[in-house]
Amino acid sequence: QFYFNRTDHYLPSIIEGLKFLKNRQMLNLVNKAEVLYQKNLKLFEKATTTEEFSQLYKKIKGFSELDSKYYKLREKTIALIEKYIKENPKEFVTLK
Repeated sequence: QFYFNRTDHYLPSIIEGLKFLKNRQMLNLVNKAEVLYQKNLKLFEKATTTEEFSQLYKKIKGFSELDSKYYKLREKTIALIEKYIKENPKEFVTLK
């Protein structure tokens, strides 16, 4: 979905955030996904519908596995972000 929604321009910030949080598992996964994406960029650019994009999971070896791993790691990543925000609220919001 990240690549289908064309939100890959956020990738540098995501990578920096994962490094900052020391979330190596998600960082490795994101880096592997980006390598696959760049390697198959022409296929991704041609996929303009959800159906075409879904077919890429079958065509690109490893892409589906990375997606599954993402969903397994997602909760840990969210928990790390939540913990950081709770420990550093002044970096995000100042209530008056």
